Amino acid sequence: MNTFKQPARGFTLVELAMSLLVIGLLVGTLILPVTGQLNARAIDETEKTMENIKEALIGYAVMNAKLPCPAAVVSNPAVNDLGTSQSTLCGQEGFLPWAELGIGKVTDAWGFPIRYRVDNAYTAGIPSTLKAADNISVSRDTASGNVNLVSAEPDGTSKIIVLLLSYGNDHAPNGINTDGDTNYISNEYINGSFDDIVMWLPKTTLLARLAAANRYNYSTSP
Repeated sequence: MNTFKQPARGFTLVELAMSLLVIGLLVGTLILPVTGQLNARAIDETEKTMENIKEALIGYAVMNAKLPCPAAVVSNPAVNDLGTSQSTLCGQEGFLPWAELGIGKVTDAWGFPIRYRVDNAYTAGIPSTLKAADNISVSRDTASGNVNLVSAEPDGTSKIIVLLLSYGNDHAPNGINTDGDTNYISNEYINGSFDDIVMWLPKTTLLARLAAANRYNYSTSP
């Protein structure tokens, strides 16, 4: 007896297109959370690196009774960052002098060197008057304007001695961090508009650690 067999039916172009669209949407919904997790992990890693740098700077100050100047800014810092302190950059923004600190080359989680600024008054020694010369400030950019994250001393000088900066995933400074002056913005991570990571070493922390190591006597303060 002959059995009738219906010929196999393939997918139409419309069905294939719809299938690819559904697969693309599913893949997209999976990629977005993974990307967010990777960015969060990179930010956390960079912040931990900066905390370790602050400890190295405090150790340097304990040993040398001063802080190093920034390393030279070169044409391709990702390749040619030498980490050597340059006296001509005291009081300016440069790169972390990792060779001077003896910690080996360190970068942010995206492979770029950490930027570094130190108050010029603390590069020749710990000043007896404890004044900050460069008035480094950090604010948070809000809808109503900049809000200072660190209050100034009664005489108007800054409490910030060292500032560390990573340009983040976009490798470019955001907001007023682009103009090279002593005013910096630290804000929440906003993908596509702000991803700079800013940390600082306050004068209170530095001097307390120096005092604990018998390298600074509070009785000499004004």
